[in-house]
Amino acid sequence: MVTHHPLAIAELEKEQVQVMWSDSEYQVHAREPADSPKGMGYAGILTSDMFGLRTTLDNYSERLLRIRRKFSEKEVLTSIQQARLEKIDAALEQLGFSTAHWDTEYSLYLRVRKEMERDVLSVDSGPDLTRLRKIRAQEIVKRILESEKEEQKRNEQSASSELEQMNEQWREE
Repeated sequence: MVTHHPLAIAELEKEQVQVMWSDSEYQVHAREPADSPKGMGYAGILTSDMFGLRTTLDNYSERLLRIRRKFSEKEVLTSIQQARLEKIDAALEQLGFSTAHWDTEYSLYLRVRKEMERDVLSVDSGPDLTRLRKIRAQEIVKRILESEKEEQKRNEQSASSELEQMNEQWREE
């Protein structure tokens, strides 16, 4: 099979994949990728030697992140640089970069954590801050446990459905 779709190879081991390219003399070459695509995920496959993309982001987002990284590497920022960094951070937050993650539970944690940071900044230190942190921590744990319970219920329903299908097949035989 020949494909340009990363999901088509996402379940394969590296020995099952050949990366093809042509040289300056138009000779076609093939080799195994450096790493197995299995477990890499969509973005990992696209940025690996199999596809060779530098990033999976759009140009605007990539540029914001690059500029932010340059500012972050500096030990001291001028007031103009600090103001620009704050604008970049706000733009990235609007794009979801402060809370986006492939793991939905971790993403949820990041969103709640972001809310907590806003609340914490509005409260002075002391007992109120401690109480607020405890409430937020309990909310996070409660949401995660509810999510795990829902996932377990879905898994049990799926397993039950598969068992019923197997029983049906056995009856037909």
